[in-house]
Amino acid sequence: MDKESINQSTIDIFCEKKDLEKSCLDNAINKVPWLQKFKLVEDKSQESPDFILERNNKVIGIEHFHIDMLYLDKKKHTGLGRYTYNDIKNLFKKYNFKAVNNTFELQDAKDASIKLKNIINELINGQNSFNYNTFIREWGRIFNKHYDRRYEYRKNANVYKLGFLIEIRRYFKLPYVCNKKNSKIIVNSKSIPITKDIATYLNKIGDGVDFIIIVIKGLLDDYVCVEFFDENNSVKAKFDSFEFKKIPGKIQIDVK
Repeated sequence: MDKESINQSTIDIFCEKKDLEKSCLDNAINKVPWLQKFKLVEDKSQESPDFILERNNKVIGIEHFHIDMLYLDKKKHTGLGRYTYNDIKNLFKKYNFKAVNNTFELQDAKDASIKLKNIINELINGQNSFNYNTFIREWGRIFNKHYDRRYEYRKNANVYKLGFLIEIRRYFKLPYVCNKKNSKIIVNSKSIPITKDIATYLNKIGDGVDFIIIVIKGLLDDYVCVEFFDENNSVKAKFDSFEFKKIPGKIQIDVK
């Protein structure tokens, strides 16, 4: 397992879908030396798999997918991260336009602060109500959807190796509370705790999927953690499940 932390820019918030995927790929390439030997075939229309890298007439395919940690609607698979990005984008566009045109007034500042406060408090509520079973069910649903298409991805791009690039967004820099054999362990980590459930999915390497890269990115800050798994780096479960340490109170923003 190769685990590294590097800085990124919160400019991700203002990127479109394919640019977000490319940003995640760049993070992976920066920290996986083997990938650095290959050249990305630039094609924004490339799908299934999302990215093609080439070297000496050998091609590898990388399929990117995002797994959220928090969900607004457990039945409709509504990830909170996606909505947060959209809310922040809309907030920026509305008030940045006024600022650029010198029409930003005190009432605008008050209105913007209320909307920002609501966005952050929604994240706090979501993280405080984190449900491991919901998270791992969504992990399985999303992972299996791509895993079931692995041979289709290989055939589409005629690759000799296929990898999954899994992007996960963390929300706040608070420790995990991990469960192991009826004991609770506080874990300060920028990565994600490897539970038995997660290890089961990651250990599917070898049957059509040659490697898996997990990229943990901050939603509202500038950290990135990259983990690389292949047949030479088997995944070992350390915990049964996890939750987040609760965030006390709500954020308040007062503009006078």
